[in-house]
Amino acid sequence: MGGIKTATSLINNLPSSMEIHFVIPNDVESRLKQVIDKCSPEYMQKVYNLDENMPQALLPCIRIIKKHNTILEQEAYLYGY
Repeated sequence: MGGIKTATSLINNLPSSMEIHFVIPNDVESRLKQVIDKCSPEYMQKVYNLDENMPQALLPCIRIIKKHNTILEQEAYLYGY
């Protein structure tokens, strides 16, 4: 969640004329299928609350988190937490 908040803050402070791309691995969904721990209901509520004011560049990340009910953190999909 911290990375998404940081990215949101950075994007909101960049000139609006800039085209923003948030880079995630092409195979992130297959990686997230390997993650054992699912998000808590409290975490997911925070994710759903983010959706309202999220920069467009980050919406794909939010959709992936919702779809898989897992955190979008490198440690989770690299080590299967």
